[in-house]
Amino acid sequence: MCWSAIARGVVLACALVACGALDKGSSPTIRRERRVLSEPIVGPVRREKQLSVAVSPTAELLTAVRAKPRPNKLPSKRSIQIQYPFYHTSDELKAEIAHLASTCQDSLTVSAHSDGDVTLDVVTVRRRAAGAEPINRVFMLFGEHSRELIGPESGLAMLRKLCQDESSASVLEHSEFQLVLNANPLSRVRVEEGEYCLRTNPSGVDLNRNWDMKWQGDDGHEDDTAPGPRPFSEPETRIMRRLVSKYMPTTFVSVHSGTRGMYMPYAYDTSVLAKRNQPRMLAILKELDADHCHCPYGAAGQEVGYACPGTCLDWVFAKLNSSFSFAFEIYVGSDHGRGLQHRWEEKLREGGAKLLDDGHHLGHEHFKDLFSDHGSDFVGNSLVDAAAAGDPPSCFALFNPTTKESYDNTVSNWASAYIETAEKVVLSMQRESSQEEGNENTAGDSPVEEQKDEEPI
Repeated sequence: MCWSAIARGVVLACALVACGALDKGSSPTIRRERRVLSEPIVGPVRREKQLSVAVSPTAELLTAVRAKPRPNKLPSKRSIQIQYPFYHTSDELKAEIAHLASTCQDSLTVSAHSDGDVTLDVVTVRRRAAGAEPINRVFMLFGEHSRELIGPESGLAMLRKLCQDESSASVLEHSEFQLVLNANPLSRVRVEEGEYCLRTNPSGVDLNRNWDMKWQGDDGHEDDTAPGPRPFSEPETRIMRRLVSKYMPTTFVSVHSGTRGMYMPYAYDTSVLAKRNQPRMLAILKELDADHCHCPYGAAGQEVGYACPGTCLDWVFAKLNSSFSFAFEIYVGSDHGRGLQHRWEEKLREGGAKLLDDGHHLGHEHFKDLFSDHGSDFVGNSLVDAAAAGDPPSCFALFNPTTKESYDNTVSNWASAYIETAEKVVLSMQRESSQEEGNENTAGDSPVEEQKDEEPI
C-alpha cells in the first residue's frame, strides 16, 4: 500500500474524530448541539430600522449561534442539558425558530432588537395569503422570570402548531402573532447551567415590576421582587416597551409559572377592577378555564390578594389601550397543583360559582384562604419562594415539569389555549361589532347613555 494513501487515511480519520463522527463516547451535550444546528436556517427575512434597535435577519441569528465560542468543559451535572434534556437551551430555541422560519406554511419572520448588551429575538407570524387582514394583533411575552422555563417551551409549541397544523393555522385568518420567547436572556443562561431559583435579571431587578404603571420605588428590597431604581431602568423592559408600543396589540398575553391562574387587569392594587372591557375579558377567561386550567381567574391583584405594581399586564392595557390583556400562570409542581385544583373546585361548590356569576370578584372573603395557601410568581409573593427555600432542584420542580410526560402535556395544553384565546377574542370582537351596528340602526328609538371609563392611567 502506498504510504501517501495511508497518511491520507490517518489524516481523514483524525478529522472525523475531531468532528465527532467517530467518537462514540462524545458527550450528550455535543451530540445534542450538533443535531439542532444541522437543521436548515434559511427563512424569510424582515429588515427594518428604528431608533436604538438593532435588527438582524433569521440567518444571521443562527450564524451568531454558531460563531459563539463554546466552552471546552462539559456542562454541569445540574444543567438542563444533563438533568432535563427535553428542554431547549437558549441557542437551541434560536435554532428551532430559524428552522420554522424556513419551513412555515405561513409567514414566520425573526428579528433581533438590542439595548446595550441585551438582545431579544422577536418572532412574528402572519398569513401569507393576499388580502388577509387580521383584526386581532396578539403580542405574547415569555420568560420575564428566567427560572420559568416551561413558558417559552409552550410558546415554541404554539409556533409549531401555527406552522405545521392546518387546523391550528386557521386562526391566522383573523389574528396575527408577535412573540418574545426569551425576555430575560442573560439570566436564563445561568438558569440553564443549574441556577434554577434565579428570577431576576443580572441587576437583581424583577422585570415584571419595572414597568411605568403605578410603579413603586425600591425601598430596600432584598428579595427577588425589586422594581429597579426607576421605571424602565432595565434594557429588557425598554426593548419590550418599544416592541409593544410599535405593534399596538389588540390582545396582550404574559406567560408565567409557579401556580395555575389566569389574570386580567389590574395587578397594581387589590381593590381596583378594570372597567373597560371587563365583562368580555372575564367571559373569555371563564371559557378557557373550563377546558385548560381548572384554576382561579379574574383581576390579578384581587385574585391573589397581593398588590403588584409596575407590571406589563397593567401597562399595556392602560397606556396602549389594548382591548384584552391577560397573564397566564401555566404550571406549578404536581403536589401544589393538585391541592390548588381541589381547593378551587371546593370553593366553587360551596357558593363561589354563584358569587362569580353574580359579578363578585375573587377578592371576595369567600376565596381569601385559597390564595393565602397558594402563592403566585406573577405577583411574586413570598409563599412561592418559601416553598422552594432556595434549593435549585426544588425550585425547578415548583416552576417546571420534571418528566417528559408532564412536559408534553403542559406545552400541548397551553399551546392550544393560546390559539383558542385569539379565536375567542375575535369572536368577542365580531359580536361587539354586530351589537354596535344594531344599536346604530335603533339609535332613534331610545337614547343610550355613554359609559365613561374611570380607570386610572
